[in-house]
Amino acid sequence: MSGCQNCVWIQYAAELTKILNDGGDKARELVLEKISDPSLKMFLKMELQNIETKSDPDDPT
Repeated sequence: MSGCQNCVWIQYAAELTKILNDGGDKARELVLEKISDPSLKMFLKMELQNIETKSDPDDPT
């Protein structure tokens, strides 16, 4: 929770996404419900959305 570049919550969500094999929706939900700090929660929400967008083959960006 110190704003480090390699956030363990993002790594945790990535691993959960692989395990759950659902495109990341449930992993995001599980991770975000564990975070109580509103600033960190918003940061993670944006980062996890960015990761999803980057991994979407239909997204031209």
